[in-house]
Amino acid sequence: TLNYLLEKVGAPSLTFCRVVIAQLVDAVAYLHSHAVIHRDIKPDNLVVKGIDLNNDSIFDEKETMDFSWPILRKKWHLTLIDFGFARALGPEDIGKEPNTPKAAKAVTKRSRKILHRTASRNMMDMSALGHRVYAAPEVKNRVHETSLEQSCHLQVNNTLSHYVSGYGMIADAYSVGSTARYILTGVPPEDNVDQVIANYNNPVSKLLRKVKKKGNKHQRKKTYRSGAHLPQSGLDLIKGMTQVETEKRMSVRDARSSAYVDEVMEKHNYQKELSFLNFVTGKVGSKTS
Repeated sequence: TLNYLLEKVGAPSLTFCRVVIAQLVDAVAYLHSHAVIHRDIKPDNLVVKGIDLNNDSIFDEKETMDFSWPILRKKWHLTLIDFGFARALGPEDIGKEPNTPKAAKAVTKRSRKILHRTASRNMMDMSALGHRVYAAPEVKNRVHETSLEQSCHLQVNNTLSHYVSGYGMIADAYSVGSTARYILTGVPPEDNVDQVIANYNNPVSKLLRKVKKKGNKHQRKKTYRSGAHLPQSGLDLIKGMTQVETEKRMSVRDARSSAYVDEVMEKHNYQKELSFLNFVTGKVGSKTS
C-alpha cells in the first residue's frame, strides 16, 4: 500500500505525489457523484501500481520529466480499496430533494447493490486511535463527546462507523486532504511537519542513522518536505480540504476541478459523470462534493 512507501522513505517526488493525489481525488469524486461516501480514506487503503523502494523514478523528478500525464497515471495507477465502511446516501441524507431525477435515483439504488456485494462484512472494528488521525474534526469531536457521555458502555476498541454515518461527503474531503498532506510532506497528520523535520536534522538523529546505515548501505534516505517546498497549488488544495469548519472546507468536487488535479486527469470524463447528479450535497451546512 501507499502507507508502506510513506513509512519507509517519507515523501516521494512531487510528480509522483501529484499523480497519486489527483487519482485519489478523482476516485472519491466519482464515488460522490454516485451518492456514495467511503468514510475510511487513508494511505493504508490506497494501492499504487509500481511501488518499489528501489524504483528511482518514484523519488527523482528527472526520471519522469519526459513522461505525459496519461503515461504516469498508467505507470502509477491508484486503486482505492476497503469499502467496509462505505455507505450509499439516500434521499434522507441529501436533503430529500423533491424533484430527484430518475437517473439519480437509479444510480443510488445501484450503488447500494454494489456496496452490498463489495462489503464482506456489515461492520468491522476500527481502532479509534489508529484511524482517527484522518477523520474530520466534526467526526472526532462527536466520538469524544459520546465517549464522555457513554464511557461506561463503550469498549476500548470502538468503531467510528456509527459516528461517521451522521456526516456527509464533506467529511470524506477532510480525509482526502489529510492523506494528501502526508503524501506531499512525508509527515503523518498527527505530527507537526516543522517539528519532525527539526528532529530528523538533529545531530544526534543524524549520527544514529549513520550507524544504522552501516548494516544496509543501500537503504534509501528518508525525505520530509516542509510547506515552503510544496507547490502553491498543492498547498492550497491541502489547506482547503483540511479546514476545520465544514462551511469553509473545499469539497471533493471542487478539488477535482482544481488545476492541480484536473491537469493530471485531463478532464477524464469527469463532467459527464456529474452532469445528472448536481443536486447531490453533503449534510446541511456542507459544501457540494
